[in-house]
Amino acid sequence: MLDDGTRIRTHFNLNEISRTSIYDANGDRVYNINHNTAKNIKLAPQYSHQA
Repeated sequence: MLDDGTRIRTHFNLNEISRTSIYDANGDRVYNINHNTAKNIKLAPQYSHQA
């Protein structure tokens, strides 16, 4: 919740992780991550009439 009463919610959805054949400079394998983020913003009462 922000100081003005606005609420921001996020939800992280992890869809898939796949291993690649690539290695980084330290020798660790690089993975491909498929994700999306859902956002929900509820305005504070003083802003709800403007939309």
